Amino acid sequence: AAALQAGSGGIVRADAPLLTLDVPDLRFQAEQAAQRIAALQALIAREAAVAAPDERVGVLRKELAAAHSLAEGLAALQANLVLRAPFDGRFVDLTEPLAVGQWVRPEERLGHVVSGQGLRATAYVAAADLARVAVGAAARFIGEDPAAPALQLRVVAVDQAAAETVDQPLLAATWGGPLAVAGDTEGRAADLQQGAGRPLEPVYRVTLAPAGAQDMVSPRSQRGRVWID
Repeated sequence: AAALQAGSGGIVRADAPLLTLDVPDLRFQAEQAAQRIAALQALIAREAAVAAPDERVGVLRKELAAAHSLAEGLAALQANLVLRAPFDGRFVDLTEPLAVGQWVRPEERLGHVVSGQGLRATAYVAAADLARVAVGAAARFIGEDPAAPALQLRVVAVDQAAAETVDQPLLAATWGGPLAVAGDTEGRAADLQQGAGRPLEPVYRVTLAPAGAQDMVSPRSQRGRVWID
């Protein structure tokens, strides 16, 4: 962790920074990209001063545009290293001890934001199964934790457009989940941009809430499976 902006148990607002992570390799790439841009800008200025052929300057300008594009992509990845609260709630279960400068594993859970709005479950269904899922349908969630009880749920929303990203990283294959997502040679760092990645096959997001008296706040996120009636 590079910085801790919220303490365990604290009230947080949506989009408030919780933790800032640092990926040294990503930072190194960003520094290299900035140096490349500066070098190309100086070279273009020098070539223009000696009236170099337009073709030569044009090639350099294309290289500069590519360098700017790379730098922007790296900056977007770095911006997503700031972990923010997805909604108003309370930041709980902060990993202890967690200190600035401490290395963390990609799959390590660092904390959770719980909402006063109650527990919510997010599931993804294949296109072939979408017609069988309706708002109001009963469902049951069984988590990977064998000690956790099954939860009775109901469907509260069904997206009719395929999900562009898997916004729950725990469900992505790069984090041990069941959904294959697009990645690149930079590994899991790519998952930090726009959720956990783009699904390789069309899937549709289904939102569920606890049925009846089970409407309570969950202390942490869980991965599991949902059976919908």
